[in-house]
Order: sequence, then structure tokens, then C-alpha cells
Amino acid sequence: MKSLPPLFRWLVIAAVADWLVARTLTRAAIFMPKSPFFVSAFQALGWAGIYAATMVGLLAVLAAGWIAWREARSRRSWATASAWAALAALSLAGVVIPIWGGLLLAHHALFLATMAAILLRATASGNLGLAGTAAVPAIGLAAGAVYQAIPALFEINDLAGPAAIGWLFGAGEGAVLLAAIGLWWVYGRRARLSELILAAFPALAFAVALMAAPSMTGVMAIWSTGLSLLFPWPIYVLGLWLVLTTILADRRRGGTVAAAILLLASGGYAPQFTSLSLIGLVAIWILADVPGWAAGSATNRKAHGGNLYPGGSPQHSRHGWLRPDAEMSSPQLTAKAERGGGPIASASSGGSE
Repeated sequence: MKSLPPLFRWLVIAAVADWLVARTLTRAAIFMPKSPFFVSAFQALGWAGIYAATMVGLLAVLAAGWIAWREARSRRSWATASAWAALAALSLAGVVIPIWGGLLLAHHALFLATMAAILLRATASGNLGLAGTAAVPAIGLAAGAVYQAIPALFEINDLAGPAAIGWLFGAGEGAVLLAAIGLWWVYGRRARLSELILAAFPALAFAVALMAAPSMTGVMAIWSTGLSLLFPWPIYVLGLWLVLTTILADRRRGGTVAAAILLLASGGYAPQFTSLSLIGLVAIWILADVPGWAAGSATNRKAHGGNLYPGGSPQHSRHGWLRPDAEMSSPQLTAKAERGGGPIASASSGGSE
């Protein structure tokens, strides 16, 4: 995660802590013995989870506000900047007023519009591979948002609840599983044998839990990740193994994609909180290469020896987000490289800026 600004690194840490502590371990207390030791331990975990959840809400709002500021500062799209700012404001307003009815529908509409803008910009800039990789998890998140928005639309119009929309939830869950395969194919299929073996242990533990106690494991899965285990369980075991392999493999390239995957997992599928929706959107923003850190264009792949996303390139320096080169499109970078300057030429010659 070295290529990420500090705010986003702290967001990843807080989101993973909230996911594993507040939404997984503390809820597992239902199935644990209620001895005094376990009661005290889970009370401590509960307080830690509350702190982590609070930090996620705060950092998600700050991250959305930072992205809005960056969009406005670079004058890329005032509409996109306004959408990010509105999402941050709605999430912040949820502290004092309930987000339901019209406000909930507005949140989902802004969420979907912002995600579409992210993917369209990535496609227009020539990063078709990265846009396609981000599009699959984005489809899953979008399906979950629409699934939640339809009842809100019926509610504000005083209509009876919609019927037969369960297929939409299932379709989104299927897209989440496909995203695990897609991310592995792009970023993790060249993983080392040690990484493959290390990632297999949690996946095998999940398989054993599913076979030994399928009902309990299913309940924990939907509480923790939002996934209902609708499809055959080997698919979920395979998806977990591939995702963990991708995370381990990406550490050697700076961990940017690993951070995005952790944000997606922490936010969960069809999240119930606006802050969790925000971190999912931030993850798509990272995967779509909007900031220009992943060197995913054909020019950058060629300059960096065929690597899709070389973590050591000058564009991934600590302050690269705010430098002019980070704002350039692929054709601009190509022109600059041909003149003998810029990060591409420097990387090709083995030098530094």
C-alpha cells in the first residue's frame, strides 16, 4: 500500500479491522461458550469493533471529500466532484438523521452515477484492461445497490413491495465471484508457489467449516461479507483462494490492488451502511486507475518490461498523486516519453526523475 496516500492506507486498516472484529469475531460470540473469560474477551473485542467502525465512517467521508477536492482541483469533472461531495455529505448526515426513503434513493442514485463515471473515464483514457477488471466487481456492487434502491422507490410512492427481485441479488453475488477470478487472472496468476500454498490454508479452513457446520458458516458469511452462499460451496472456496493469492502476489508490486481488494471485502456485498458503500466505491476508483498510479496502458506496460502494474515506477512515488505527470493521459505521457523526458523515459533507461 506504499503507493497510496496515508489517508487511504488508514482507511484500509480501519475497514479490515471493522470487518474482521466488529462484523465477524464479535458476532461469532453467539456460537461460543459463555464462560467469564470469553465474555470479557468479546466485550473487549466489541469495544475495539466500535472504535474501528467509527474510524471507518470518518475516514470514508474524508476519502470521498479528498477525491471530490482532487476532481475539482484538476477540473476534470465538476459533476463527478459534486457527486463525491454529496455522497460524503449524505454519509455524514446519517450520523444525526436516518437515511431512508428519498435520501436512501438519492444515495443509491449518486452511488451508481459515480461508479459509471469512474468506469467511463477509465475506458475513455485507453485503460480498457483496467476498466474491464474494475467493471466486474462494479457490476456486483451496482446490482446490490439497485436491489436495495427498488424497495426505497416503492416506499416513497406508497406502493406495495416489489416481487421477484431476488434474482438481482443472486446476479450481483455471481458477479462478485467472477470478480475474484478476474482479479486473480490479471494480478495474481503469476503468484509464487509459496503464495499459492499460504493462501490455500484459509480457503481449506473455510471448506472444512462449510462441510462441518453449513448453517452456522452460512450465517457468519452473510453477516461478515453479505454473501448468501447461493451457489455451490466449492465456488466460494475457489474464490477465496484466488483472492488471497492475488493479495499476497500484489504485495510485491506495492499492494495497491491488494488494498482495493481488501476495501471491497471489508465493504461487503449489498452493504447496509453508507460508509461501507463509500469504501466499495473508493475500491472501484482505485481498480479503474483513475489517479494514474497503475501504469496499465499499453505504453506503460512496454516501458516497464511488460508488467501490468510495476510498483517501483516513478509514478508510484509517495507524492505522485499530486504531481502533473499523474494527471496526464496516456497519449500525453507517450509524447513526453518521445521527447526524452518524463517518468516513462526515466523508467525505460533505468534512471530516476
